[in-house]
Amino acid sequence: MSVETLRPQPLLLTLTVALAGLGSSCPIGCECSSLDYSVLCSHQHLSTVPAGLPPDCQLLDLSQNQLRSLSRAMFMQPRALQQLDLSQNLIARIEPGTFSLLTELRTLHLGKNQLKMVAPGTFAGLPSLVELDISHNGIALLLEHSLQDLTELRSLDASHNQLLFVAPGALRSLQKLHWLSLEHSNLASVPSAALAQLPQLYELRLGGLSTRNLRPGSFPALPELRLLQLDWWPALGWLDPTSLEKLNLSSLSLTRCNLNRLPWAALEPLQHLLYLDLSYNPLAELPILPSLLPLRFTLQHLHMSSCRLRNLPASALQGLVRLQLLNVSNNQLQTLEDVALPPALHMLVLAGNPLSCDCRLLWLFSRQHQLHLGPRQPFCASPATLQGIPFLDIAEMEQLTCENEITNCSSSCTPAAPGHSPLPWRLDSRALAMVLAMGFLPFLTSVSICFIFIFLWSRSQGSIKISAQIPYVAPQQRRGSPVEEDENKFTMKLM
Repeated sequence: MSVETLRPQPLLLTLTVALAGLGSSCPIGCECSSLDYSVLCSHQHLSTVPAGLPPDCQLLDLSQNQLRSLSRAMFMQPRALQQLDLSQNLIARIEPGTFSLLTELRTLHLGKNQLKMVAPGTFAGLPSLVELDISHNGIALLLEHSLQDLTELRSLDASHNQLLFVAPGALRSLQKLHWLSLEHSNLASVPSAALAQLPQLYELRLGGLSTRNLRPGSFPALPELRLLQLDWWPALGWLDPTSLEKLNLSSLSLTRCNLNRLPWAALEPLQHLLYLDLSYNPLAELPILPSLLPLRFTLQHLHMSSCRLRNLPASALQGLVRLQLLNVSNNQLQTLEDVALPPALHMLVLAGNPLSCDCRLLWLFSRQHQLHLGPRQPFCASPATLQGIPFLDIAEMEQLTCENEITNCSSSCTPAAPGHSPLPWRLDSRALAMVLAMGFLPFLTSVSICFIFIFLWSRSQGSIKISAQIPYVAPQQRRGSPVEEDENKFTMKLM
């Protein structure tokens, strides 16, 4: 046997040594990997951080265990740690300085625990931390120094807490924060003073507040803020026209609120708005789009799903010249006219509406290849012959007929063949009687007026008598009988 045969391959030798070294220091019940330097210890009923962690461990997963408190002594060894997941435990207390030796830590997950507060110094010594998740806890206060030393933090999730107060300086050290979520809290108003400390904030989620209106100047000047979500405000029914005036948003979401009309006045300062979501609001009706609204020339996506809409007036959306997607799913629309849609529209989401598939939707049938109807098909609610059939499964245009009286119908109700004018739709007996009555009444009125005028004119002229003598040729008399000349005349009197 040659020496080359006995010599181990370099790659195999490297993996063998790595696995041997990592396996010798892997805690019992955990899974260790040398490929990504991870230690996975979830679902192990652990009440403390296991000892014997590999010194080069970069990812430590301790989620879904039974840890109740954290102390500095638990994290003395793994100093190269970059990702730490402590979510879904029973943690109610974190000793200040617990993570101070984890200087390389970039991601820390503490969601779904039992934290009631974040004491000053809890996150001290984490200069590299980029992402922090403290959501789904019972945190009621964010104090001045609760988040100190997090100078590199980019993402903070503090949603689903019981936040009552955010101190004006609680976010002061987060100068590089891009993403912030304070959704589903108990805040009574927008924490304007605290938000004013975030010059780099790009996306803000601030839903779930208990206020009924958005007051003037609710938001400070946030020059980099582009995405704002104000979802789940069940009492929010009004936005002051100046509540958003200091923002320059490209996306705004106001879903699941109590808005009964479109807040056009509050949206007027948003001159670059591209995306607007007003779903799950009791709008019912749409007002006329203001002619001077800047978003008429910028808005591209509009969502109004589950808004109880009964119709779409032509004047409500026609001015949105750049609108490409309109979502009106799950409303009460029975029909929709072509003139109600902006010309640039590419996608119309209609699923969940009780559509009446008659001649009023002929235009939609002819444009189904150019106008996408979304991921879910709309179904026909009437007539009985098409009930329950997906609109796109209608085979022929002739199936979209109008048998009864149509009160909301444009010229698109009847298909127009090339070179032929559209035929009128069928009228019932009542409509025919109305048409005939409308024609005969003016005629009878005109004739009556003429007779009355002639009668009055003749009465004004008095009685007229005219006499005339008319000669005539009398029949020949027998010879010998004399005939007087005057006997060949008679007198006629005309009244």
